[in-house]
Amino acid sequence: MGAGNDLSNALSKLLTINTEFNHINDAMKRLERGLDEVRAKVSEHESRIVKLEAERQADKRERDADKREMQAEISRFKTEVERSELRLSRQLPPSNS
Repeated sequence: MGAGNDLSNALSKLLTINTEFNHINDAMKRLERGLDEVRAKVSEHESRIVKLEAERQADKRERDADKREMQAEISRFKTEVERSELRLSRQLPPSNS
């Protein structure tokens, strides 16, 4: 009966190993699902970052355009002030200093 007992022990060990492999397989599947969720979230965040960066660039271009427009208006205003000062100086009588 020793051979039958050895066979029974071997089968018992194989069943234990199979059960442990099944547990490991289940754990791996849970990890894979978790990784898939993380990948999906990372992808969402990447898309959001790309969108925010595009918006930031558009905002910067708009601010730069506004700045150039304001600088042009200031330049025109300064030119008009200079012209007005010149016209005013021509209209004033010479000072008797």
